[in-house]
Amino acid sequence: MRQAGGMVFHDAGLAAHSAVPAARAPIATAASPRPLQELYRAGAPFSGAELQALSAEGAVQHLISDVYAVAWLRQSPAVRARAAMMLLPCRAQGRAVLCGETAAWVHLGGAAGSRLTLISQSLRRRGGDAEMWQVHQVALSDEDVSVVSGVGVTTPLRTAADLFLGLGAADGRRALDVLAAESIYTRRPEVAAAAGVHEPAWLRRWWLVADLLHARRRDVDAEALTERLLARMRGGRTHEHRLELIPDLVAQCASRRRPTVR
Repeated sequence: MRQAGGMVFHDAGLAAHSAVPAARAPIATAASPRPLQELYRAGAPFSGAELQALSAEGAVQHLISDVYAVAWLRQSPAVRARAAMMLLPCRAQGRAVLCGETAAWVHLGGAAGSRLTLISQSLRRRGGDAEMWQVHQVALSDEDVSVVSGVGVTTPLRTAADLFLGLGAADGRRALDVLAAESIYTRRPEVAAAAGVHEPAWLRRWWLVADLLHARRRDVDAEALTERLLARMRGGRTHEHRLELIPDLVAQCASRRRPTVR
């Protein structure tokens, strides 16, 4: 048994009890009674088991992967950006910009993805990194990057365009319009209902783009997103029919309807 501040841990943190209200409980080690930082990652001063126990007691809140925040800290884009950056090794910090699903999580909150999605020209993954983060080496202009609490994050507009085109998506990297055209479950929702099929990952990505359009209206709207998509798609070998579909599909996304194709 060991005591940390007002909290007593039994059996290596498998149970925790707070002597002060959890909403404002200070977290400290026995060696240092003063409150520590607002964000924690499994390791020191608390193990993963202890952080899970503290979370169950309401003393900390889970943010992403094995990163937690003190319970009283209000979640914000700044807090989420700092939490995501804690998952990167020192060699990656300052050399990567959060993009795609991770950037959307920073901007919107909600459930964090299974892996960090990044843009970096110089960063290379190593052995164990593949399970933790996904790197894209693509062009990125200064106007596409916002700095959130010192962390580079793609702007909501760039994030929405990337997600539509499949960049920064941990599951399925093809464009949403292509996936919608190929999915019988999108064309015929009654088939999906009869088959008991849950929404595929790409359709969840569709709703994420819709959330960006609605929650960040000052930063991204349907017209701006359409222009950005058409500009990027014209740069490659894109069939004209696909370009014709984009405005309609973005309008459907903005209205939060399931995607349909002609």
